[in-house]
Amino acid sequence: MSKKFAEKIIDSLVDENGNCGPRGLSTKQFNLIAQYLTEHEQEIVGSWSGDYSRILFTSTDYTGRIGKYYVELNEYFHFNPRCTVKRISREYDESEEDLENAKMAELAKIGWHYEVGARVRDVNVELIDSRQTGYNEWGETWLYKFTDGQSQFVWFTGFKDLEIGESYKLSGTVKKLDEYKGVKQTVITRGRLKF
Repeated sequence: MSKKFAEKIIDSLVDENGNCGPRGLSTKQFNLIAQYLTEHEQEIVGSWSGDYSRILFTSTDYTGRIGKYYVELNEYFHFNPRCTVKRISREYDESEEDLENAKMAELAKIGWHYEVGARVRDVNVELIDSRQTGYNEWGETWLYKFTDGQSQFVWFTGFKDLEIGESYKLSGTVKKLDEYKGVKQTVITRGRLKF
């Protein structure tokens, strides 16, 4: 779905003054809009323990501009996600979009295609390297390197047993832009893979 489609969803949520008070969103609406927003650090707001398992309750904010709107969303996860509009308002200055586009063009010129804090969604990648890097309090830590043909993505995770040469769809948040042995790398956090 395009950014224009996300803006049409927002158009349906706002009143005649261009404002939208707090309200719930379907998971599908939330995901369509949130992919164009900056995902902020996930905050742990509680937990539940039972049946030999522990479930964390989290809250994550998403903010940014889509079309003529400034958007603030929240995803509260308590067994199931609750997706809420914190604020939508028409406070848009066209020059800010021009600045954002110029910043992305500058990053592409020097070898990176995303900026820190950007959300990477379902990028077709191939796994080119993997290795165990150590242990922490949650178990083994693995380093995976992927490429989409233009960029190299690095993901540190406890997930293991991925096959080199296999193709995946990678999603996550850009934690930092790095360079290792002359290769530009986009470091991902909170990664997810689709097989």
